[in-house]
Amino acid sequence: MASFTIAQTLVKRAEGGYSNDARDPGNYTGGSIGSGTLIGTNWGISAPVLKAYLGYSPSVSEMENLPYSTAEKIYKAQYWNAIKGDTIQNQKLANMLYDTAVNMGVGRAYE
Repeated sequence: MASFTIAQTLVKRAEGGYSNDARDPGNYTGGSIGSGTLIGTNWGISAPVLKAYLGYSPSVSEMENLPYSTAEKIYKAQYWNAIKGDTIQNQKLANMLYDTAVNMGVGRAYE
């Protein structure tokens, strides 16, 4: 069976750090430029994803200080579990599906 820890290690390399680019729709709580509040992203977790996870619109400070442990919980619940990563026999395949789900959405991972 594939390992979330292995797949997440690869994602973490590409998705670390706080970003607050006003040209990136993922940085707004509403999911589009000018929609909602510009709070940025951290650890690759977008503003709309963090808002949905918390159940309220987070502040810039909350995004800047997002613990990696929280980001990991979001990744596991919303991406790894959604692709049923624990049931995939091949780690390389699981890594690719997981990375695709994180970057393009779970639905696209299966297209």
